[in-house]
Amino acid sequence: MFIPAFWLSFSGPTFMMTLLAFGAGLSFLLAISRAIRRTPESYAAAALFSCASIVLLHLYLELTARLSAFPHFVYWNVPALFCTGPLTHFYLLMLMRSPGERKPGWIHFLPAIVSFFILIPFFIQSGETKTAFVTVPGFDASNPYQFIGMALISLGVLVNLFYLLFLFARIFRLRSVPGNWDRSALSPFLIVLGATTVAILAMTLAQFFFKEIMHVAAASLGALIVILFLFGETSVRDDFAREIKRAKYAQSRIAGLDVNAVLARLDQIMREERAYLDEDVSLARLADDLQIRSQQLSEILNARIGLGFRDYINGFRLEEAARLLIEEPRRSILSILFASGFNSKSSFHKLFQARFHCSPAEYRQKQTEV
Repeated sequence: MFIPAFWLSFSGPTFMMTLLAFGAGLSFLLAISRAIRRTPESYAAAALFSCASIVLLHLYLELTARLSAFPHFVYWNVPALFCTGPLTHFYLLMLMRSPGERKPGWIHFLPAIVSFFILIPFFIQSGETKTAFVTVPGFDASNPYQFIGMALISLGVLVNLFYLLFLFARIFRLRSVPGNWDRSALSPFLIVLGATTVAILAMTLAQFFFKEIMHVAAASLGALIVILFLFGETSVRDDFAREIKRAKYAQSRIAGLDVNAVLARLDQIMREERAYLDEDVSLARLADDLQIRSQQLSEILNARIGLGFRDYINGFRLEEAARLLIEEPRRSILSILFASGFNSKSSFHKLFQARFHCSPAEYRQKQTEV
């Protein structure tokens, strides 16, 4: 009888709820750990894990009949639920996005904002009223927020399913892109997206039709958080970001160009002809010199060099300014910045400080002392 007892201990409601609670707590800790990294990508991950923590905690309290002890927490899972889909979309697109590529718009969060305003009259109710609302058995047709809450949660589930299926399809299509890149790096994210879709569908079915699988479906969401944590502690995320960009590059508009030849000619234009010294140099003009379209040049810079056009040009200008500061010690800094192709004193000083970690005057002094 050992095997059945062992199986029951790991498949019963108590274990399932423990896994769900663990997933909620782990999501909160992951949100904190991502927030302190202070990058746009980590902020998106922190917001996603925060919303996941709220949704999972609310689900845990609801399934364990403890929600009445926290009446002011009721329905805060609704705006969080509406945010999880867009935040997943934001996070994955940040991993997939090339430098200079357009960022996703904040319009994606409009449903979450609307749901919050719809629920404001409920949020401002007293704790006693909310407790009575939670403890009413069955469906109370006299309370409009019973229907409103159920409708919003159902709509939130549909919104999340849309985002999950959209992202799954977008990543899956990239697997068919020809080229020398590692398709297996996409598989872990496809598996997680697919498993999350199945778990949400199971939760929906359990809510309305098969309540006996509710604990299993809820616990699976907690298990997914654990898997995402493991992803974050390995190279899975970095491998995905690297290979997805290689795949996008392979299918891009520059796939038919001799990119190495373009880069060689561009380097000649910059180092021998010193096109960067012209303060009016533009992406379109350089593209004309290279006999390609400006969009193609922009993509080559982003994909192969990892810089936008302006950063690429300013890099040469800063090298020129640094050279002049050393070779012409009596020349004024203002004269040097104009001679290097800059037309803004404040922009020059800001970029120079970021590149060399000191002001132009300090740089000149350090170099002359060597």
